[in-house]
Amino acid sequence: LALAFMDVCCVCGNSGDKMLRCARCRHALYCSALHQKQHWKVHKPTCLEAEKQQQDPAKQKGLFETVENLKRSVDTRAKEMDGMVEAFKQAQQERESLLQEMRCLEAQVNSLKSDAVAAEMDLRKEEALLKAKAREADIYASMISAGDLTQPLTVPLRSHVEVPAVASALMSRHYCVVDSFLEDSLARQLHLRITDMYKTSEELLSQLSPGDAEPETTVDGQAISRNGNVLFVPGKLAGGRSGQNLKYSLEHVRGDRIAWLSGREAECTALQQYLQRLEQLVLHSLPQLIPEISRKVLYHSDAMVACYPGNAARYVRHVDNPNQNGRKLTAILYLNPDWSVCDGGELRLFNEQEEHVDIQPCFNRLLLFWADTRCPHEVLPAQRPRFAITVWFFDPEERAVASVTDQDTETIERERLRIEQEMKRFGVALDMEYKRSA
Repeated sequence: LALAFMDVCCVCGNSGDKMLRCARCRHALYCSALHQKQHWKVHKPTCLEAEKQQQDPAKQKGLFETVENLKRSVDTRAKEMDGMVEAFKQAQQERESLLQEMRCLEAQVNSLKSDAVAAEMDLRKEEALLKAKAREADIYASMISAGDLTQPLTVPLRSHVEVPAVASALMSRHYCVVDSFLEDSLARQLHLRITDMYKTSEELLSQLSPGDAEPETTVDGQAISRNGNVLFVPGKLAGGRSGQNLKYSLEHVRGDRIAWLSGREAECTALQQYLQRLEQLVLHSLPQLIPEISRKVLYHSDAMVACYPGNAARYVRHVDNPNQNGRKLTAILYLNPDWSVCDGGELRLFNEQEEHVDIQPCFNRLLLFWADTRCPHEVLPAQRPRFAITVWFFDPEERAVASVTDQDTETIERERLRIEQEMKRFGVALDMEYKRSA
């Protein structure tokens, strides 16, 4: 009925200029004769009633009023729709305005974060410089306490150490080997002190029972001492860029036992003298010849003393700085008298073409190589105890960025999930006890 009083086809609802009108009631419209014929059975009762109403003025008036009411209702609904469209447009404008404000606030927050990161990096650089100065002060203080003021703070290298050759090898091959880096007597003194520490550690660890107190630990979770004695503990894997994330031990992946020494421990004069000579080479001599080093104010880590206890202990292929953790240069001093090829334990260095060179851990041999992806390496299975002292030289700026970004909650969680996936691949139970540093 409603369509019969509107200017549209009663069948399909279409409108047009050449509409057909019902000749009887003069109300129903059709777009074609076919639709008019199809609609007749439905329209017939209405048409006859309309015809009667046309003969009755009162009924005809009521019908027109109905049509007018329908038209007003349509107009009212159209106005409501127009109002809703206008409200929607206004809401869209307000939304765009809010989004713009959010983008401005986000830009301000990012700017503040960048300023904070820059400030943190500056602090880390200052910390690195202070650490280097503090180390020199400690060395000088130890010389005063020993009554030896004749030894200069900058210790000269041995005459056979050709600094230009070392620099050339690092720049061309990315690694360099220096044999007899220390005086033989100093190297043997250092070897004796390290092996004594390791034997004492093994005796102490064998006496520990499950109820004993945990050994003291450094900030990175490495056990270092018990009753004043240095302990060698299994080397850790993972840890994230700053070393503060999830860590785990897995002997068939990394089989060494390690301890961290600063050179200031009791009866560690030999280690202190070695670190002085290493600093002279890397921090004073090489920067004059290697632009990559001269542009940076490097500082170094404490010494990581490692023992692969034999029994085919190894360390699978890895990179010391795979994720810009700040490590720039790796320095390893080997302390293994009478080492032979049958003893294994070579450090295998790879290059970009996947070619490799095997370096035997011979006594008093210094190995230098870049810590980044230019030098993937692995330790081949060692058949007898193999001792080495590793020191990393850091780029303060890169180290500061790693430390700052690793404090972000989202970054910590993402790195933790990555390490958990790595642990699953190695078959490590995720409910194992691990250390996450603050």
